[in-house]
Amino acid sequence: GLVLLLTLLTASALAASNTFIDHFDARLGSHLEDPDSAFTVTSGEIHRKIPTSGLDRRYVRTIPTSHDSGDWTYTITFDITNTSKLEIVFIGVGSGAAGGPYNEPIDSAEFRIHNQAIGGGMVHMAVSNANGLFTPPPPGFATYIGSLPTDGRYKARLGKDGGLLHFSILDLTDTAIMSGAISVPSVISDPIARLFFGNAWPETMYDDMIVAPPPPTTKDECKKGGWETYAVFKNRGDCVSFVATGGKNLPAN
Repeated sequence: GLVLLLTLLTASALAASNTFIDHFDARLGSHLEDPDSAFTVTSGEIHRKIPTSGLDRRYVRTIPTSHDSGDWTYTITFDITNTSKLEIVFIGVGSGAAGGPYNEPIDSAEFRIHNQAIGGGMVHMAVSNANGLFTPPPPGFATYIGSLPTDGRYKARLGKDGGLLHFSILDLTDTAIMSGAISVPSVISDPIARLFFGNAWPETMYDDMIVAPPPPTTKDECKKGGWETYAVFKNRGDCVSFVATGGKNLPAN
């Protein structure tokens, strides 16, 4: 129910410059940029071109749009292929720029997702400053939230809800296999905060990037015309029914 609602919200009249779906069918959508021309789109997925080394990390990011204000949900499918190469996937919000000695995201809050070869599939929530994650805090830190059972295909979901950032990794049935949350760090309280993803090796693939408003979770969000802000509900009762059933009763529109 959640994925379909996110799709409906994205396709609705609410659609704005920071709300979109990109299936990477042939090229990057108009909401994204590849500043280093480091990625290529093939067969409906996007991946790195051949890097100079395993530290040649680069990122696709949204065009200059603020994601430090307002709430949103960012979901992307990623596939870490079983390989002997040491790989870390970065998915997050912030500058979307590489920096520091390891070309990791700077001024960002992000997932750090290891493949089995480098870290046994470890996943961290991380915050990096202008010098990269490995500069001593504050604000640089990384918190372990779980490990992928195998290399393969998963979904990463990052959501901003008020003063919190929620992190979760899901399997392809949308079941969360790990999750965590941190306070929104000061490094992304910037006039321009972008959503991004990236890595080093071309074996890692990305698909179906969805950025949308979070769906309602309480009946109060449906009251006083609130249901209209989602642009997918027929009336307030339709919105209330969605909340009461935990998203199982989909919008009538």
